[in-house]
Formats: sequence, structure tokens, C-alpha cells
Amino acid sequence: IKKPERHSKAISCLDRFVSVAGLGSIISQITKELLTWLSDHLKNEKNNFNKQSLVSSVLSCLKDHDRNIKEAAKSCLDNLVSIAGLGCIIVPLTKEQDPLLKKELLIWLSDRLNNEKTNLPKIQLLISYILSCLKDRNGIREVARSCLNSLVLDIGLARIIPSLSKNLNSDDSLLRKEILVWLSDRLKDEDKKNNLKNTLPTISPLFISKKPDLNSVKNRKRCEGKKMENFSIMPTIKVVSKDNNVCDDKISKLSHASVFKPSVSFTQNTGSYTMRSLAKRSTVPPSKVCTNNGQTITSSSNKSGKKKSTGKRIDTSKYPIPTNFEHIKATNSYGISPKEQSTYEHDSELLKIIISKISDVEQQQKIKGFIELKKFLINSHESIIPHVDMLINVLIDQMQLSYKQFKPLCSNLILLFSEERQSLAFAISQELLEQLLSKLAHCLNQCLKADLEAEKQSSKYLEYSMLKILINSNRITIYSTIGNNKQVFVQKNLKDGILLPNKLLQDLNNFFIPTSPTENIDKTSLYIIKFLISELVKSFGRKIFEHLDLIDDPFRSHVFPLLLDAYCEKEKQHANYKILVSGNSSNCSYSNFQTKNYLFSQTSAKSPIIFKVPAQINEVQCTSSESVSSTSLPNQDYSSESYEMDVNTFSQSLYELYEPMKHYLDSRKHDIERSKQNLENVLANFNCLKRS
Repeated sequence: IKKPERHSKAISCLDRFVSVAGLGSIISQITKELLTWLSDHLKNEKNNFNKQSLVSSVLSCLKDHDRNIKEAAKSCLDNLVSIAGLGCIIVPLTKEQDPLLKKELLIWLSDRLNNEKTNLPKIQLLISYILSCLKDRNGIREVARSCLNSLVLDIGLARIIPSLSKNLNSDDSLLRKEILVWLSDRLKDEDKKNNLKNTLPTISPLFISKKPDLNSVKNRKRCEGKKMENFSIMPTIKVVSKDNNVCDDKISKLSHASVFKPSVSFTQNTGSYTMRSLAKRSTVPPSKVCTNNGQTITSSSNKSGKKKSTGKRIDTSKYPIPTNFEHIKATNSYGISPKEQSTYEHDSELLKIIISKISDVEQQQKIKGFIELKKFLINSHESIIPHVDMLINVLIDQMQLSYKQFKPLCSNLILLFSEERQSLAFAISQELLEQLLSKLAHCLNQCLKADLEAEKQSSKYLEYSMLKILINSNRITIYSTIGNNKQVFVQKNLKDGILLPNKLLQDLNNFFIPTSPTENIDKTSLYIIKFLISELVKSFGRKIFEHLDLIDDPFRSHVFPLLLDAYCEKEKQHANYKILVSGNSSNCSYSNFQTKNYLFSQTSAKSPIIFKVPAQINEVQCTSSESVSSTSLPNQDYSSESYEMDVNTFSQSLYELYEPMKHYLDSRKHDIERSKQNLENVLANFNCLKRS
């Protein structure tokens, strides 16, 4: 490094060691020794060389899992900053996007600003970078707040206000929220400091006055010929028990301040403030005051004409309660006993320790944190309710790491969303449920793309945990009926009117609208949706199609094919028809037309339904000038009673054929022209039938 011709080679060598620092203990030891040597070399360096090239290599060592390497890198950075100044680190620091490196750099920068007052050359760039870190995950956010507080103490709040106002006018709502939270806390701290300065306690004149000269007082007493008593600054019980006038004359000479004097009403009621008057103010009468030996002391009024007391327990409810009795009882803002409050505070501190372990960089600490969280959920899950949002945020942050953590993480999620802890699950905000669900779906999609056995095993835990979360999420509004997973329970609520089929079908259809195609949640969400649709079909039968009135264009809705499949499945079970019902619409062909048309004609005789004709079919006009032959129509003889039923049945069957036909034509390239002609003939026959 000292020689210019070898400077670039030394830096490239350093980069190689840093890039492979986590491969083994030998390389880690070499990296540590190299950083230690570099730190010692920078202390004694006086010549100017290109120190900027060292910064990126040393900064990358901060994200190493070895604590020794981290400490060596921090020491090297301290020595580098002491020579070249803090400005050489600001530009490389703002370019880093690694969350682990961000956190370590902000911790180092906060300590650096606290320990030493530095002149920052690129202050606005540094402020913008720290403010941008406020919208990162919890660990980085807390460190960024601490670093911002240290920066305020160093340069003052006035130099940060321009950057704050610039970011508050931006479109990033999350950044604006975090800045306002930090600024509010900062202004509260400043307000508390100002109030503390203005409200300093004043010292009483009693403590400012000079102490009396006890020797002069003793000599004066000897001259007066009275018995010597023990004097003190404050009046004793013996002094107070004397006459009030004497007390005022003598004690006022001792202390040049106000002395305790009973009020007029107090002296009228109780006389002089003696031991007897003190006994009268207690909750137990003086005649029945127990000594330490368990015996009772009787007063002079009880000696004559009354028996001695036997020392039994006295009912204190008959006697007045002191005015300060309310302060004796331990009360708190939670409305619970002191023992329960101490337990609650202990559980809160324990939960914060567990969350800090889960957020730790080291893998072993994370696993320990997950194990302790599982025990905590089993034993005292109610203590997590005030901190459940913070816990969910930490769990969301941990999903970006390795697949080894999916098993303990998902086991905690399954335990958190179990039926025994529904109060804990319902305390989570809906926004956090959405974030947690989308993060799990993203992880599940990555697991399914991988071919390794470990990732496939992780996908099972993810699917089951997502099912638990979907039960407590409003993305599928199930009115908490799926919680028990009992068919009778759902049908009973449908009959009692607790579940409205119109609203339930609308909610199920709305679930598919915002769902992104990249979210791989079909296995879990369709399980719940198909279960509810099957229950609706069992309860209402064919009349369930009449409850699609809340959905715009129900025949093009997402829930209609599932409802039709469930209805056909029900008819197949009851009537023993062998009908091909497939979830993939491309497998449908012309052979399905006669079977499903027959099915609808059989069921329509019981409860006919007037279906709407799709927009695609209405737009097709009969342009052919040829007359329609009698063989082209499905039925030639129509009576006035059955005409409407047959038209509705044929229109429904034709609509059922229309969408599958489009997929069928795409799959059959060699027969596309003949199929188009057949479809046009069918549509022309239908329009002619409709006009007639």
C-alpha cells in the first residue's frame, strides 16, 4: 500500500479476501489479521495516498457474521476517518443497499457522532440517506432514528429542517409517516426539557434558615433553673404536648420559620395533641390496643366497672377509615392487582427480548428466539395482544432469509392463528394480515419453482400457515363460519339468516378481482371457496342461481363457473348421471351440449329461471338472408306454456357452450374454419329463434 506501483494490486488482493470471508475459519482468520494490520498501519500513516479505494472493501466486512471481523473493520474505519475525515465514507455509505450492512453502518455512525464532534462536509447527502432508512424494516428504522438523534445533537435541528420539509412534500406516504413520528417524539423531548427547567423545585425557608446555637440554648436553660431537655430542630411529641402558648414562645425561638400548630377546630375537638389524642385517631379504640406480646392494654376509663378485654380480633368495619387509606391501596391504570401488573410487565419485557433475538443477525439466536416464542404462545399468549403488531412486523421481515427458518416461523404462525388463540389473531390489523399473506404467497411461489427437497418441504408449512391466516382475513369474507369447519354449522346459519347467500356470493367473487396472478394461493383459497359454494348448493339447490343479483354481469363473474360445477356435481350424485364436469374449460366440446342441455331441461321444469343473455351473443346479428330450415331449430313445436322455459334453457346451454368454444378453437388449429362456421350457424339459429 505504501508503494504506488503496488497499490492497486494490494487493493485487489484485499477485495479477494473480503469476497470469500465467509467460506471457512481459515479465511476468516486471515481477513481478521489483515484488517488488524491495516488498522495499525493507518494509525502511523502520514503520507497521503488514495484512501477512498479502501472504503468499499472495509465496509463490506461489516456484514460478516464473525464478531471479530466486525470489530476489526470498525477499528479500521475509525482510524481511516481520523486521517481522512468522515467525508470519505459518506458517498460509499449512501450507495449501500444491503440491509445487514445498512444496519451495521448506521450503528457505527451513531456511535461515532456520539463520541466525537465532527465537521461533516456533505451533511445534506448524509441526512437524506438517514431519512430514507426510516422506511426500511424495523431493525434499520430504529437504528436510523438513533443516528438521526445523534446528528441533531451534533449539528442542531435547524440544519435538518430543510431536508425534513423536502421529504415531507414527497409522494412517499411511508417516509412522511416515519418522519412525522420521529419529529413528534423529538419535539416532545424538547418540550419536556424546557418544562423541567421552568419547574425546578423551590427550597422552603425552613431549610434556608440558620440552625440555632444549641450551646447558647442550654446555657439559657441553666440560668432559668429549669430541667434540661433534648432539643432538636423539629418539635418532638413531648414538646408538642405542652401548652400551646409555651410551644409557640419557645419553639419559635429555636427555628426562624413556621412551626406546626393545630387549628382551632382541631383543638376544640381533641384538645391538646397528646398520645391519647393520637390513639383516638387510630382505627382501633385505645381501650383495645394490642401490645407486641398479644396482651391488651385497657385505658383508665375502662378499669372501673368493666371487664378486661380478652384480646380477640376486633371488627374494624365499625370504625372510621383514615382519609389516606386510598393511597395505601395499590392502584394502577390497568385496573388490575399489583401482582398481575408485575406479571404483565415481566411478560412484556420477556417478549421484547424474544423479538430482539428473532431480529438478531446470527442464525443461532434466531432459532432460540423462535423456540422461546413458541413456549410463550403456549403459556401466556394474552400478554402478546398489546405488542402483536410489532411481532407480526418482525416475522414479516424474517421471511426474506433462508428456507431453514420457514419451519419454526410457520409453526409459530400456525400456533398464533389457532382456534384457542382467536383473541390474539383478531387483534392483528387487517393491513398487517394483507402484508403477511402476500409475503407468504411470494415465498411459496419461490419454493414451488425450486426443485430441491427442502424447498418442497417448506412449501407444505407455508400452505398450512396461509390457510390459517386466510381464515382470519377479510380477503375471503366467511363470517367466521369456516373456523369450526363443520358443514351443519354453515347450513344452519344459512337457514337462520345469519349468512346471506347474496352477500356471500358477492364477497367470494370480489376475492378474485384484486388477486394478482403471481400470488400462488389457489390451493388454500379455492379450498375454502369451493367448500362454501358446495354448502350453498346443498342448501338452496337450483335456486342458488337466483341469488346472483348483487354481482354485475353474473355469467361473466369468477364465481359462476365454480357454482355451475358444484350444481352439476350435485345433480350427478342425486340423479346418477355420468356427466363430464372438468375444472379446465378447454376440455369441453360439442358433446357436452346435449348432456348439459338435457340436465337443464330436466331441472328447469321444477323451478324455471330467466337468465340474462351475454353481451357477445346479443351483439351477433343474423346477417344471413337464407330462411331458417325446420331441422336447424332444436324444437319445432312450441306451446304458449313451455315456450319461455325452452328458450331460457336453450339460451343458458348456448352461453355455457360459447366461452368453452373459444378455447376449444384455439387448441384445434387444423379444424378452425369448420368450427367457426358451425358456431356462426348456431348463433344465427339462436337469433332467428329469439326474433320469432
